[in-house]
Amino acid sequence: MGRVSTAFERAWEAYSEERKPSRHGKKWWNEDCKKAYQEMGENGGPRNKEMRNKMRKTLRIARRQYFDKQIHNMASDRKRPWDLMPWTRERKMPAVEAILDSEGNSCNTEEKLFETLHNTYNAADNREVDVSSMYKEIEEFEEREWVKFSVQEFHDALKNCAKNTAPGPDHVSWRLWKRFASDDTVCHFVTKIANACFDTGYWPQHFKQSISVIIPKPGKPSYDKAKSFRPIVLLNTMGKPIEKMIARRLQFESIEAGVIHPCQTGGILQRSVEDAAVALTHHVRTAWAKKKVTSVLAFDVAQFFPSLNHNVLSKIFKHFGFSASVVSFFSDYLVGRKTQYSIDNITSPLFDSNVGVGQGSALSPILSALYIALCFHLLDKWVKDKEDRIHFPLISFLSFVDDGLLVAMGDCRMDTHDTLKEAYAQMTSIFKDFGLVMEHTKTELFNFADSARNKNSPNPSINLGVAPFTRESPCVPKDVWRYLGIMFDRNLTFRDHVKFYSTKSVSAVRCMKSLGNSNRGLTPKQKRLLYISCIQPIATFGLRCWYKPGTRAFKTNIKMLRLTHNQGARWITGAFRTSPMGAMTAVAGLMPLHLQLKKLFERSVIRINTLHPHHPVLSLLERRKAKGSTLHPNALERKSKTIRKVIKSPLHSVIDNPSSEIFDPLSEHIKPGHRLVDRHPDKVKFVLMPNNRKDRDEYHNNLNLAPVKEPTALHLFTAGVKHKFDPSVPISHRTHSHIALVTAFKGRAVTSKTRAAGRRVNEETIVGWSTFLALIKAHKKLQKGWPISKVVLYTTSQLIVKNLMSTNSKPLGSQLSIAVSLAFDAIANNFPEVDIEVRGFNKSWATAPGFYTEDLGMLQPLAQRAYHSAENARTFTERSLSFPQSASYHYTRQKTTRDAIQLWQIGFQVVRMPTEPPPHMLSSGSICYDLRANTQVATKAKT
Repeated sequence: MGRVSTAFERAWEAYSEERKPSRHGKKWWNEDCKKAYQEMGENGGPRNKEMRNKMRKTLRIARRQYFDKQIHNMASDRKRPWDLMPWTRERKMPAVEAILDSEGNSCNTEEKLFETLHNTYNAADNREVDVSSMYKEIEEFEEREWVKFSVQEFHDALKNCAKNTAPGPDHVSWRLWKRFASDDTVCHFVTKIANACFDTGYWPQHFKQSISVIIPKPGKPSYDKAKSFRPIVLLNTMGKPIEKMIARRLQFESIEAGVIHPCQTGGILQRSVEDAAVALTHHVRTAWAKKKVTSVLAFDVAQFFPSLNHNVLSKIFKHFGFSASVVSFFSDYLVGRKTQYSIDNITSPLFDSNVGVGQGSALSPILSALYIALCFHLLDKWVKDKEDRIHFPLISFLSFVDDGLLVAMGDCRMDTHDTLKEAYAQMTSIFKDFGLVMEHTKTELFNFADSARNKNSPNPSINLGVAPFTRESPCVPKDVWRYLGIMFDRNLTFRDHVKFYSTKSVSAVRCMKSLGNSNRGLTPKQKRLLYISCIQPIATFGLRCWYKPGTRAFKTNIKMLRLTHNQGARWITGAFRTSPMGAMTAVAGLMPLHLQLKKLFERSVIRINTLHPHHPVLSLLERRKAKGSTLHPNALERKSKTIRKVIKSPLHSVIDNPSSEIFDPLSEHIKPGHRLVDRHPDKVKFVLMPNNRKDRDEYHNNLNLAPVKEPTALHLFTAGVKHKFDPSVPISHRTHSHIALVTAFKGRAVTSKTRAAGRRVNEETIVGWSTFLALIKAHKKLQKGWPISKVVLYTTSQLIVKNLMSTNSKPLGSQLSIAVSLAFDAIANNFPEVDIEVRGFNKSWATAPGFYTEDLGMLQPLAQRAYHSAENARTFTERSLSFPQSASYHYTRQKTTRDAIQLWQIGFQVVRMPTEPPPHMLSSGSICYDLRANTQVATKAKT
């Protein structure tokens, strides 16, 4: 690593150039501007009105041409119009206040400034800790195995790295690193370094140096203190993919072993802000059904990331059962680190960093989650302790990184406040034992109303017994409380939340007018894409909490969001303000708002099936939906249907989830390091089909002769056909989609099978089941001792097969993906001498009329037989069905969109002609084109 570091440093010194951009420089300045400026100077300067106007016109044209070119480059060439969104955001002035030191004096010199920053972000250094409670209360976990990293893990880590991130001290960008990684030698080299680090328990010093860029925290009233700024760490680029590999391993292993507490939702796989908000909403509504009251207390940890004690982290790794090599590695990874502070283009000398983990590192989220998970495990033990627990225990507690929440439910406010006060003191004590400090000034109290309709319920304050919230100045509750971006009101109408985000989204739409209008800039298609991808997520944030038709304020919330929808449609089409909104949204290709919200909510319901066990939301459902999670006392399992209607929980719709496909995101077969692509990276070879038509014809000709040229190979030709039906036909009366398999060996067909794949499946499911059937057939032939040298699989979608085999298909953990991976793995393990090859083909070639017969041993006649069998097969009963009947995840997602579009089409009251596509083939884009066509026909009829 020393040579690599030296090589990068010499290359930077040899080829880099120091440039000092002028504040007067303009990127849009061109030769026309230069000539106009010279001409104005020769003719009296700015005093000459004619020359001044000509100069202004030239500058305006130059600016317009430059920015139009930039917009076209991002939106059309790169096909990333969302990269233009930073142009529409507010440009805030930088903080100009002098930073004060601990004594209140301004930092007038660079040395004093950097010393103040270092003392602030290392205040936890030498802070006393006491980990005896960890050994006393929490049983030590059994040590788990740690396997070596694979090259595929390095590729996965590098694939998700953005190219526009700032480089670290080595000045190497991600764009350059991805060029290096195109060489397999470099990939194997970095993977060997990662494995050597864990074998030796050593992290190179080159990776321990960093630059801490000081950026202001948004929304602070004053920036005269160092804690109003956030240090973002820039690391050496070569170490970043290794840290990403380690972080993914730790994330998976921590959730699988139960190290991460179920209450944690920040920086954890499949746990989001909305999950925490939905869980809290469910608890409050359940309390109303029980005639009880709910109070919550939100707290924050002061300087959380810079305060993590390295010795405590090492002990946590050992106590929670991580491998000895992991403990040894992090014992060296966390020590001897140095950083430079950079603020206002001024860089400090190197400082020792003996405490904390840097924000910006790929390991900081999981390391901080492991650190605070210990605190919540201890709080959970305290809550459940029968001897020491309080009279009214906490009903729940949640956490998003360092933002914690204590939830208490009782018969009156006195009970809930006493519970919160005692739990808060216990949490403060736990934090103190592990070197963390509670920031009491940020603690917030919120009392939910006694019922959904009572607007005048008592709202008392609380005395926490610590400054600044004492008896003289108690903590005063708010009427509207913001937690993790969600605006809670006391009656859970979410009016303030929807109003806030509707206003924010409308402002964003109005700012986007600078990116294009009806004459220039973005095209309507690009505007529509930008609106759907960047504005709709803002407007619909927190939808799962309040989307419940029939509840109070539901129509009001829809009405507030409709303004955003109308503004977006007007911007996309360039229509006048007096244009009818219904026609305008249809021409813009925007689905009506109520249908769009319905689609998004139904998709969020389908997502529940993909969650891993012990997810905080699963513990609030029925047992059959909980995936083995420990049920909460407020779970829907313990509520009758009548009580569920009274509760009106946002989780009630999950019970009627139409998709029952099973997912196991923590399966051993998709665990990093244990997958097929990790253990046998070169076992399966994919032969890609050429894009050029001439080369493709030659490729198919060679494919046709493959059974003759390769007689010792087992050729498995798969075909899948999805039968389409009129939606009016009941599902029970429809036939299944079918898959067909034809096996060829030594130039002749051996077997031919046709199987049903299900009625409610999509293309991925059909290809997956046909691949699985083919691999099972190949494994049986190999077990019988057939002299097979190679297994060749023919499929229409190699990408689907590759994703299923590598278990990278989204969402993770589908049973189909695990089954296909296990089938490949069985051949690779039991018959290592047999190669596996996946070849793609075009369906039009397979179904085209040919001039060969099966007696000649050609592949095309076998392909025609397979497709003919699959297309003409009809299975109405379950007798011949080998696979589950339930709707697949992807099919259900697509069905929600198709149903919404069909309702949208019905709203037009237009009779569909026989030549028009059926509803299941419609898209939101085709609706707007149909409307435009109908408008043109009507116009011609009038003329």
